[in-house]
Amino acid sequence: MNIVFDIGGTKMRFACVEQDGISEPVVVKTPESYIEALAEISEVFYKLSKGKKIEWISGGVAGVLSLDGKQLCVAPNLKSWIGKPLKEDLARLSGARVLIKNDTDMVALGEAIHGAGDSHRVVAYLTFSTGIGGSLVIAKDLLSYNFGFEPGFQIIDSQDSRPLHSVAGTELKQKYGLLFRDIKDEKTRKEIMKDVVAGIHNAIIFWSPDVVVLGGGMTETFDIENIKQDLSKFTLRFPKLPEIKLAKLDDFGGLYGSMEYLKKHQK
Repeated sequence: MNIVFDIGGTKMRFACVEQDGISEPVVVKTPESYIEALAEISEVFYKLSKGKKIEWISGGVAGVLSLDGKQLCVAPNLKSWIGKPLKEDLARLSGARVLIKNDTDMVALGEAIHGAGDSHRVVAYLTFSTGIGGSLVIAKDLLSYNFGFEPGFQIIDSQDSRPLHSVAGTELKQKYGLLFRDIKDEKTRKEIMKDVVAGIHNAIIFWSPDVVVLGGGMTETFDIENIKQDLSKFTLRFPKLPEIKLAKLDDFGGLYGSMEYLKKHQK
């Protein structure tokens, strides 16, 4: 049997790979301690496997992986995990072979194959949540890179070196004491959305996708038609804008992407 996972700073999600998809996901809180998290993961593996041998585990983790893909080297929301032998520990706990990617990569792959981008060849995925991230999927596969894509850290105001990440959920909570969905002042919301649209515009210019899929908690109150109108005001060198869509797979895109990644890379 095979298991897929999606490890974020707040929650960890797991499921078994089945013939027609994935099993009912198991969702648990992510412990702050790396050691406690390993214990939690071990319990979930035991419950899901029901005594059967686990052949492969495949999944995404929130952070930048080392070049060899064996450990996290940057992880703002999983600080105690940095530098730990993650791939080795997961193999030890499961007795399986392990595939790991960045969590946003796996969500992007899931949306490109099973979600909002399923009918397109070049899919750009952007997530607006606690942080801002993104990935690019071409012909149903992820691109190779050194350390990954970090569109949230593009500079959108060169005067003060302000990145797009300045309008991520964490930053908004610090500045306004509210999540984006709870900000009611229209002027404030419009100022935030100016930066969001600028980030989407830049993704289009850099990646030239057929579709831009938007995911993450902040998108709950995004108005897609307004975003399209605002994007049309920019001077683009392309004949037309790509489609702009909201993600379809909710919290489980990473599990579907991990399943597809496993199909492509298990040997």
